[in-house]
Amino acid sequence: MKALDLAKLSLRHLSGRWAALPATGFAVAAFCLCFAGAILLHVNEAKSMPCELKAVPPENAGVTAALLESVRKLPGVRAATPEYPVEVEIKTGKLRAKLTLAGIEGAYLNEPLRLGSAYPESSVMPHIVLNEAACRQFTEESGDPEGYDAGAAATAAPAVDWLNASFTVITGPDQRAVVSRVCGVLAGYEEGQVPAAYISVGSAMALLKGRSATPESVRIRIENIGYASVVARALTGLGLRAENPDESLQATWDAQLKEAGSLAAIGAFGLICAAALLAAWRRLFLSEQRESLEMLLWLGFRRNDIGSMLLLQALCLSALGAAAGLLACVALPPFLPEEAQGVSVFTLSVPGTVLLAVSGICLLAGTLTGFTRRIDVLTQ
Repeated sequence: MKALDLAKLSLRHLSGRWAALPATGFAVAAFCLCFAGAILLHVNEAKSMPCELKAVPPENAGVTAALLESVRKLPGVRAATPEYPVEVEIKTGKLRAKLTLAGIEGAYLNEPLRLGSAYPESSVMPHIVLNEAACRQFTEESGDPEGYDAGAAATAAPAVDWLNASFTVITGPDQRAVVSRVCGVLAGYEEGQVPAAYISVGSAMALLKGRSATPESVRIRIENIGYASVVARALTGLGLRAENPDESLQATWDAQLKEAGSLAAIGAFGLICAAALLAAWRRLFLSEQRESLEMLLWLGFRRNDIGSMLLLQALCLSALGAAAGLLACVALPPFLPEEAQGVSVFTLSVPGTVLLAVSGICLLAGTLTGFTRRIDVLTQ
């Protein structure tokens, strides 16, 4: 029998109120599995974001070389450097800015540069790397000192030849002036960016001459934000305290993964129910249509054709149910209120890969069930 005729015959017999039950089961399964997959991808993407921790030792305790080496050996830690903060005022021409220079190892600073290059580990004068927000801190000196707000960032960085201009760093209670230069400007800027300026450890210790030159903290770059809570606990074991681990993020991820597990369980149960209902509907179909099927056999139909018809019907029901579930996944998020954004997992956008994967799962379940019924027919 021709495939087109067989398909038409399969659709013609695809009727009855009980046929809606397996299709509904596939729709529920597709809906739950899609959002379970969306949650898993969302959490994995969030955990893969880069992250940096700042750890401080107990009061009156310093960061030793042995402690720093222990930090670098922690699982999930990619790099660590001692940090020497130096409060300074930087001047160039009529512009000035109050900044905190962070003395860190040059190998730790791996951000892309818009201008220039990284600073050398040792130099006669301080070489400074600024980010865009720090550049915007430079404002023109006012004749009225009371009107000068060094903390207010300009809307745009002043027109300065950053790599060739002469800079003076004023530091310490004695207002010691040190000639310096800007050797690099970091790329990238976003609203709310914190001003940052970096110098080498040697330059920082030279500027701190006469004061405590013990590193006050350790900056730690970890694999991704998913390691933050693990590394923070490990730092506690070393006697350090992580200042900026976001414990609430881990709690949120755990809750979302738990919800994903529940949705996946409901989706799997829906698939099993849909397959069982499909098998029951097929059994009912064979019972109700026995006379019609025997007539088809008498007219020249083969049992193989009847089995193929059952398989096509199973594929149609699973495809219709999956399509309804996928449509609900795509259509639901825009209708949810704005207050639900970031609170309900059903506001997540389901990626196309998840939609394709769930479609394949539903069609496979329908195919296996239909193929089983096809074998039953062939063995009758």
